[in-house]
Amino acid sequence: MADSYRNLPPDVRRLMGLDRNFSLLEGENKRRYLFSDDRINAYDDLDAFTGLRKAKIEQKKGIIGEILKNGLLSEEVLKNYSTVYLGSCVDIEYPLTIGARDIVLVDPGFVDPKWKDEVVMRLRKITKLEPVVEENLITASFDFGKGKETIRIVLVSKFFALSLEDKKEESYKLPDQTGNIILFASQGPDGAIGVSEEMKKRVVSGGTIIADDCVYVCRDGSGTMEKIQLGSK
Repeated sequence: MADSYRNLPPDVRRLMGLDRNFSLLEGENKRRYLFSDDRINAYDDLDAFTGLRKAKIEQKKGIIGEILKNGLLSEEVLKNYSTVYLGSCVDIEYPLTIGARDIVLVDPGFVDPKWKDEVVMRLRKITKLEPVVEENLITASFDFGKGKETIRIVLVSKFFALSLEDKKEESYKLPDQTGNIILFASQGPDGAIGVSEEMKKRVVSGGTIIADDCVYVCRDGSGTMEKIQLGSK
C-alpha cells in the first residue's frame, strides 16, 4: 500500500484531496510515537469509508504520523476535554490513535444498532478486552503508553449542520468547551463539513480542529487559530 495514492493520476489525486505526500509510521517509529500495543493496533486497523479506500487509509495514517511527530496535540486537552469526530462512521481508531480519552462519534448512521456493534467489535479487536455498553455510551480500558486507562465513547446519531445557527432539533451542536474536533472526508446534509468561525470558538485553549490534512491550533481559546498544513507537495 506504500505507493497506493502516489501512483494515481495527478487530476484524481487533486480532486480526492490526495495531492500531498506523507510518510507513514513504520518500524521503530511506531513504538516511538504510539507508545503501546493498543495504539499500534488502532493505527494498524485504521480504515476509511470513502472512495479510493486504500489511498485514503494511507493518507489518514500519514496525517496522524505528522500530528504525533510534531507534537501538535495537547496531552492535557486529550485527557480532560472531549474529542468530537463529525461524520465519523464507525472510525473509533482515529481518535484512539491520537490519544483521545473522551470521544464523541457523531454520525446519523448510529440510528442503526449494527453500527454500535461494529464499534464494540473494533474496540475488542484492538484491546483484546470486552467493552462495557450502556445505551449510547461505551466504556473500555485502553493503554496509551502508561498503563490501562478508562475511555468513554459516546455515539450520537445526528448530523452536523454546516451552520451552527441551524436550530433544527435533529442536528448536533458542538459543546462550548470542546477539546479537539476531527474532520476526515466528513459529510453533512449540506455537503462536505468545513471549518467555520463558529466552530473555532467552541475549541478550548490548546485544542485543535483536525480537518483532513490541515490542523488548526487554538492558542488562547478566543477562536483565533493557527493553521498548519500537513504533508508536502
